[in-house]
Amino acid sequence: MTIRSRLLILIGALGVFSTAIFFGLELLQQREYEAIRVRRERELAARLQSTLAENSGALRRYVRNYAARPALAEFVATRDARWAERNLQDRLDTYRVDAVWVLDASGATIHGFKRLTGELTSEPPLPQAELQPLLAGSSGTLDFFCVIGGALHQMFGQRISANPERAPTGAWLVAARVWNAPLLEEIATAAQGQIRLTTSAHTPDAVAHGEMETWQPLKDHRGRVVAGLDFHVLDPQASDVDEENTELTLFALNAVGTVLIAGLLLHFWIWRPLATLQHSIIQSDTTPLLRLIHRRDEFGRLSRIVHSSLRDREALAHALEAQARVGRDLHDSIIQRLFGVGMSLTKIETLAGTDPEASKQLAVQTRADLNHVVAELRGYIERTDPRPSEGAFADAARAIGQQLRGSAATEISVDIDEALASRYPALIRGQVLQFAREAMSNAVRHGEPSRVELSWCAAERGSVLRLSDDGGGFEIAGIDTRGRGLGNLTERAIVLGGRLKIDSRPGTGTEITLHLPPPERSP
Repeated sequence: MTIRSRLLILIGALGVFSTAIFFGLELLQQREYEAIRVRRERELAARLQSTLAENSGALRRYVRNYAARPALAEFVATRDARWAERNLQDRLDTYRVDAVWVLDASGATIHGFKRLTGELTSEPPLPQAELQPLLAGSSGTLDFFCVIGGALHQMFGQRISANPERAPTGAWLVAARVWNAPLLEEIATAAQGQIRLTTSAHTPDAVAHGEMETWQPLKDHRGRVVAGLDFHVLDPQASDVDEENTELTLFALNAVGTVLIAGLLLHFWIWRPLATLQHSIIQSDTTPLLRLIHRRDEFGRLSRIVHSSLRDREALAHALEAQARVGRDLHDSIIQRLFGVGMSLTKIETLAGTDPEASKQLAVQTRADLNHVVAELRGYIERTDPRPSEGAFADAARAIGQQLRGSAATEISVDIDEALASRYPALIRGQVLQFAREAMSNAVRHGEPSRVELSWCAAERGSVLRLSDDGGGFEIAGIDTRGRGLGNLTERAIVLGGRLKIDSRPGTGTEITLHLPPPERSP
């Protein structure tokens, strides 16, 4: 696994961890908020019930106070209308009661009065057929809602007793309050919310943010829901929830920012320097290291080590290349000259008995060749390349040919375009001459030809050096091009920036073609 992959995995793990923490906190917050909401709804319902109980307290006190008075029991017996007016009716405003009934045990009206209209009524609050079983089955109090004349009434009643210690008389005192708009507004103010009456079938409203809703059913004497109170209130803890949501959002943004910043820092502090080092090592290029080499951190030290290593490797490569070049040049120049000297000595031995004068001249030429070999060796010892011939290229090529063929009956023909050759630098001409020497030596030594032709002429794109012989030839596929012969030709062609082509088959001779670039493009 690469370091980049590990860094990406690390950043991804940080992102996953932060995401998991965020969703975990959000889930905990949602659960906590749901628990708070349920608790707040219960508190809201309890608050509404407490407000309703407090608001209906005067109604209940009115009924309980008068139902326990002996005078009310006497009124049931005497039915004195003036007493009822002075006691029951005149106190309705004080207790905020809207209607009052005194009923007998059968549910018939003994006395009835409606405060809002100021009228006496003989109609009971409920049909007598419903009231009689209700009063008979009651434990002593009534508390229910009913709709009278299209208006919702809250009813509260109690048996009338002549004395709290005596048994009830059987008659009932029932009082009512009308749930009109002023009463609802009063309840809403006391409960610190918004209240409206609904039907018995209630559908929850769409509440705004920070708003809570509860619904209080209002039941009749049979336990059926006849209406409801829809109560809305602003939740004082909604701001706390919003604050927690804001904190959670800030945490998420902080986590994302942390991961992004960590990724950027890892990219610029670690990944880019590592990529620079990797590129320099792979490409063997010290240029990218220049922006790291002066740093004082670990990457600065690594870049200096890599820079030194690359320089050492480059120096070693140059040394190996120089060694290979020296070996190639020694093989192509000095060894070939020594081979030519050996051939001349053989010819001197042959001419010594038949033509002493020619033998003597050849000996002088051979000694001159040996002196030249010694001079070249001194040049290599002094680590300098032998200087290329400053004379005509054709003359140098013919001299090499004469030296190489020795006593062999090989005819060497040289056709050189001197004007073309002179346009190439002296160092290039020297390399081309060494190439020609190696090619002619290979032809004379291995092909045993009767004729060797060497030419250098202009071509469409540069020039062409061609050497052909009529020797035995060879199978190119079976030759190891890594050897000194063909290997040196290939290496010199590369150094000269040319293209080498070798065409040979057994029994048909060999043709070696070197395509050289124009003089102005020569390396």
